[in-house]
Amino acid sequence: MPIYGVIDVGSNAIKLKIARCEPPNQIEILCDEREPVRMGSGVFRGKAIHKEVIDAAANALKRFRKLFSSHKVEMFRAVATSAMREAPNRIAVQAELAERSGIELEIISGSEEARLIQIGTSLDVGHVTGSVLFVDIGGGSCELSVRERGQLKELCSLALGAVRLTENFIHGDPVSGDDHRKLKDFIYSELRQNIVPLLNRNYELAVGTAGTINAICESILSRRNQYPNSTPNAVSYSDISQFHRRLRESTQDERMRLPGLSSNRADIIVAGAAVLKYVLKTLRLRSLRPSRRGLRDGVLVDLLSRFAHDRSLQLELHKSRMNSLMQFGDRFGVHREHSDHVTRLALSLFDQLRNVHRLTDGDRALLEAAGLLHEVGRAVNYGSMHKHSYYIIRNAELTGFTQDEIEVIANVARYHRRSEPSRRHENFRHLTQAQRHSVQWLAALLRVADGLDRHHDARVRGVKTSLRGGVLRLELDNEYEAELEIWSSRRKSHSLAELLGRKIEYREKKAPEKILGKDGAPLATASR
Repeated sequence: MPIYGVIDVGSNAIKLKIARCEPPNQIEILCDEREPVRMGSGVFRGKAIHKEVIDAAANALKRFRKLFSSHKVEMFRAVATSAMREAPNRIAVQAELAERSGIELEIISGSEEARLIQIGTSLDVGHVTGSVLFVDIGGGSCELSVRERGQLKELCSLALGAVRLTENFIHGDPVSGDDHRKLKDFIYSELRQNIVPLLNRNYELAVGTAGTINAICESILSRRNQYPNSTPNAVSYSDISQFHRRLRESTQDERMRLPGLSSNRADIIVAGAAVLKYVLKTLRLRSLRPSRRGLRDGVLVDLLSRFAHDRSLQLELHKSRMNSLMQFGDRFGVHREHSDHVTRLALSLFDQLRNVHRLTDGDRALLEAAGLLHEVGRAVNYGSMHKHSYYIIRNAELTGFTQDEIEVIANVARYHRRSEPSRRHENFRHLTQAQRHSVQWLAALLRVADGLDRHHDARVRGVKTSLRGGVLRLELDNEYEAELEIWSSRRKSHSLAELLGRKIEYREKKAPEKILGKDGAPLATASR
């Protein structure tokens, strides 16, 4: 069984988990550590991360790296969430922490955070087939997701983290009535604007995770005589509401004496409890099941899905990715028939030339994503579509993809037309050598495939490759004459020919010319 590791650089703490993992979801925890480094201090009021915090984070990461070494971790992933997403100096902090600790942080999007939390917490759900709501209240954000019949249905990331709300709304001890009213109004405003797809569902189960929710539930369950409606598997809304009221009326010193509320959580727990209460109230949920699983467990399962070659896990990851890609493409009005067909042709070329390019299945997935989104930039401007596609994808929240993968996808889309990959371009120059190699091959394949659908009518139904001597021959399965397709694809084939070290020849089937009527429908065809 492989040993994987994960680091979660959150807004209120930096946490580590090391586990022995086996598909599909067997996780044996070997080490679980937490360092109370508040990366989000001041960030949610527009301030940069302080030097003292950076020093503490670097020391924590150095210790965690030693733990990885002592446990012989084969692979790890270090993710950073809300505070690092929003810090004005995030790029500099990311670089400094990498230099000082040797650990490269991956800043993940809110939707990717929600997906990973749902994957990890699902390990505690079992075989529930109805709608399950997952709630995670962190320091900077609150992630909500819905799972039905084992499939991810909705993802939502809200600016409702306990640290964020405390810094922006709570100014007294205990909390004043005016501060609480402003906090409540803000929470409801965020919920009204962002959780419409989650409303009007009949939830079979609600599961809560992360430190804030577990601290609240632990404190309630330790006083069953005061909160009689709760059990370890179902902490009631009424008890959470009563507990929230008690927290509001208590001083920080009084809150610190409650079970589960450590010194670095007692100051933010009022805001966290308010979010939990109003989320449950808005969605009309009577109870919540606390779970010790969460983001780190989701990252471990995600590592398994990527590297353990388990078919069921890989299919689930692919479904999440495809749903995200389709929704994103539709948002920008991508011509679905064209992008789907170009993607199929590009993937066919990739598969037939595996022995030459020797890229991985992971690269294939990035080609698929780039093919589906290569024309998102058309929504801005046709002439510079490829450049706009790069910018849009580079800044997208694509569920199931890491930031490094999104960077490759954006570059491949950037080079599907016009100029070829070049170190003169900053977006290509700052990639790693391995990333540049992938982009060169994937963009070359996409360019040829895109040219083969010049009419946007899928007249070239498929392509068969053959390598003979110094020539790559492309035999087209064309329904109609494909003179324009061959001309367009040949113009864009230089980079593929250069990578192969071969000339590229095209051969089309003898086929009729396509004649369209006034309504755009094909009429009788005429032979060329």
